Amino acid sequence: MILKKAAIGILCGALAFSGTAAFAAEVPEQPAVERINLNLDGVVPNTQGVLYDGQAWVPLRAVADGLDIAISWDAETRTANLNDGTRTMDLVEGQNLYCSWSAIPNVLGMTSPTELSGAPVIEKNGRMWVPAEAFGVLVGYDVALEGDVVMINRQVDTADTTAEQSNL
Repeated sequence: MILKKAAIGILCGALAFSGTAAFAAEVPEQPAVERINLNLDGVVPNTQGVLYDGQAWVPLRAVADGLDIAISWDAETRTANLNDGTRTMDLVEGQNLYCSWSAIPNVLGMTSPTELSGAPVIEKNGRMWVPAEAFGVLVGYDVALEGDVVMINRQVDTADTTAEQSNL
């Protein structure tokens, strides 16, 4: 009887162990998450983004505040709205669809809806993370990853620059 119990225990252990090894071989390896620095219009804020699977992700509020973009939150729809006075954009948790439109009354214009590297994600602490490239959809911003720094800058309007120079 003891020998029978020992044999069943060894057999069950062998099956469980081999099943675990087979299961582990089927689970894809998760991409590494690396911290990256932010540069917002030449200013380095006291927060970082992350590089996940080759894509830069940034904390939405920190970047919006750093670029002087108004941000509002609708808890019912779990939607953040960005408005820089010229363009506006909604970012919905779990929805990988980005589009911006004119924030100026009686002015029409919008970008075509675009899928990016992922949908906005909200951490347990309430912080929303978005792909840095979302700020490129909010027309008027250049986004670039240079080494371990994601740079988000307002595009310089050459017409405004030329007008300023001619008034000097």
